[in-house]
Amino acid sequence: MFKLPKDVVSDSEEGLKPENPIVLEGVTMADFEALLQVLYASHYAKNRPEPKPTLIIPAFRLANMWRFAELCAHLMPIAETMFSEVDKIVFAREFQLEEWIIPAHVKLCQRDSPLNSEEATKIGLGSVLFISRIREERLKISGQIMADNIIRDRAEDWIKGGSQMKIGKSNTIGSIGADTAIDDSGTTQYNALDAHSKPASSKDSVSHTENIVQKHPTLYFDDTVIFIKLEDTLFSVHKRRLIKSKSFSKWFELQNLSSKPEECNEGLSPENPIVIQGISMFDFEGFLKVLYASHFSDNRSSHEISLIISAYRLAVLWQFSELQDFLFSLVDQSFDDPGKIAFAKSFGLKDWLQAPHVRLCQRDEPLTLDEAKKIGVDSLLVISNLREEFPPKKLASHQSWSINCVGIYQRRDSYSYSNSNSTYTHCGSCLKNHPWPTPEVVKNTIETRIKEWIEKNM
Repeated sequence: MFKLPKDVVSDSEEGLKPENPIVLEGVTMADFEALLQVLYASHYAKNRPEPKPTLIIPAFRLANMWRFAELCAHLMPIAETMFSEVDKIVFAREFQLEEWIIPAHVKLCQRDSPLNSEEATKIGLGSVLFISRIREERLKISGQIMADNIIRDRAEDWIKGGSQMKIGKSNTIGSIGADTAIDDSGTTQYNALDAHSKPASSKDSVSHTENIVQKHPTLYFDDTVIFIKLEDTLFSVHKRRLIKSKSFSKWFELQNLSSKPEECNEGLSPENPIVIQGISMFDFEGFLKVLYASHFSDNRSSHEISLIISAYRLAVLWQFSELQDFLFSLVDQSFDDPGKIAFAKSFGLKDWLQAPHVRLCQRDEPLTLDEAKKIGVDSLLVISNLREEFPPKKLASHQSWSINCVGIYQRRDSYSYSNSNSTYTHCGSCLKNHPWPTPEVVKNTIETRIKEWIEKNM
């Protein structure tokens, strides 16, 4: 009842083994490598590829051809935001984005610098000629600047005349069964796939030469799945992700040396998973979200403090050194002061605590409820006390300083005149009453107090 025809069964096994791979034809190696680099780019890694046109255009070409809708939707705004006007023209021509063509040409007509040889080669003779003519006309109009709408109208007329690019069936986004076309810049546009077709394989090709097949040095991935059980939940994780950990790598080595079948097969099936204990579900889920976060995706995880702390905790525990280093630098560069305090407390990083505490004592805005929850009641108390003793706004607005003041004794008595609301502090250096110490003195005093508090309480 549920048996498939013999030829369908054969096709269903294609690509499941190295001996029976899917053979792609009509696709360049450079394009396919670019697509894989984008697909497998980790959001939390130091070696993330830069979103350059040389990467985005070929990756988008195949993503569009093979209907990676989510990836296309993510790459489009990257191209629109980061590409130069020249690269936008190249991109728009290939994928028939006519709404990009006119604005890009207008900006090239109006910019101060003329086209260089590399740009001219990219956009082709027709565009170079049009832009050069408009730029010449602008120079002839003495004392006037050719209005944007005039240039835009000229560009629209030129495009309608068909001089700008060969408009026919091409890789229009979402199109099916498009013909191959070559625009006037020499860019080849590949055939899009029919909705029910698959990438061209050797079985569909009449002439196929048997060549020695080699594994790609960096883009041949081992997709062996390891099953992990935590509490009452089963997870499946790719082995290639786990071997980046010194702990898991060592575990796999010992597993291969074991003579016991149950140990050799542990983690290879849902019925015999690796059982992890002593780890919270929240931390493990956060760790996997970071491990699988794609750099070129709208669904990638945000830099939430709780997520990064969970991922970093397990990265340290299991010795994912590359991930650990990247997350550490991410915290240093991206987290605000309350986030840095929360991170430092979680991992006992005493050297990280002083600077963010001092900045929170001196900033104008008081702590918010969310920030207070992040740093904890102990940090909140010491910061609040120092802000009360040295009000940031009063310190910033007061202009009367003592040049020789070098320190402040902590004391509760103050001096005030009956006709004034000003509070005076006692300077232990020059033994005079001053309206307020210098900002440098206040900062040094706060730093000293925070340092003493850290040494005593952390």
